[in-house]
Amino acid sequence: MTTPYKLPSDFIPFEELIVCSNLFQNGIAVVGFENQPFLLIGKGYNSSINKSSNPQVWLSLPATLAGSNDEFVLVYAIQQNKSSNPLLTISETELSTTVKFNQTPILEVHKVNDKKAEITRMDLRPLGINLQGEKYGLSIGGIHYSNNSFIGIHTLFNVQRPK
Repeated sequence: MTTPYKLPSDFIPFEELIVCSNLFQNGIAVVGFENQPFLLIGKGYNSSINKSSNPQVWLSLPATLAGSNDEFVLVYAIQQNKSSNPLLTISETELSTTVKFNQTPILEVHKVNDKKAEITRMDLRPLGINLQGEKYGLSIGGIHYSNNSFIGIHTLFNVQRPK
């Protein structure tokens, strides 16, 4: 699948990602921000034991372009479960990954098998995006989604800055 944006070279998406009860199949970005990837969940690989590992997270934050008051780009604050921001921390087990912002969990994702993972908690409000969900559904901008299927789309949810 071609994408409308540049992806990290080491990103391999899961074939199926359950996002707070919603099926996201053959997709790329869980969340986009102004048509740039904001949240990616991908497969991991542990070369030391020659097998797949826990889900890998890429999370972007906006950075203002030098000399510009208004323009920005998204810069990965987390790349493949490695954080460059001290407020964003990662906890990993063999089959799961948890992201915390200022010690508050904002994302929990569990590997189901080599082709499928499940997000059981997502709360991006501390990052300025009105999206929150648990195992049985998620809400974005006041709209609730539960047990839906999204197949073959690049981005599950794309948000924009208020005009």
